Amino acid sequence: DATLLTSLLAFQFDADEGHPTTRATIRNLHPLARILSICEAYDALVGPAPGHEALRPDRAFARLLEGRPRAFDPRVVAAFARLVGTYPPGTPVRLNTGEEAIVARPGEVPDRPVVAIQRGPKGEDGEGALLDLGLLEARGHRIAGAID
Repeated sequence: DATLLTSLLAFQFDADEGHPTTRATIRNLHPLARILSICEAYDALVGPAPGHEALRPDRAFARLLEGRPRAFDPRVVAAFARLVGTYPPGTPVRLNTGEEAIVARPGEVPDRPVVAIQRGPKGEDGEGALLDLGLLEARGHRIAGAID
């Protein structure tokens, strides 16, 4: 499709030329090129590559919010956050209850995903029980932080 090809070329030109991406140059990029730039940067941050270790998804997402490795369209970053969530799928997390879990999928609220419990608060097998943290708000379950 011509639109996608144009977007890819616009994004690739900006990346290949080493131009600093500023708010002004972002406005001049095709909307699909703006989306591609965030997807490419996220993929590069979470994947291993020569010269740097792969980051946990939550750390990679934090970098995108900071405008690193380059500036991004804030509206597209916000849409990406709603799609992927603050803790993207696959992120290991510790709950405030002491349980350890893996984020299974985003929830309705970015910082309240659906998680699969791996270990109970006393280290017992969590058997992968799914918990929607958005539905458990009244019971006090929340993510205390990501873990390595």
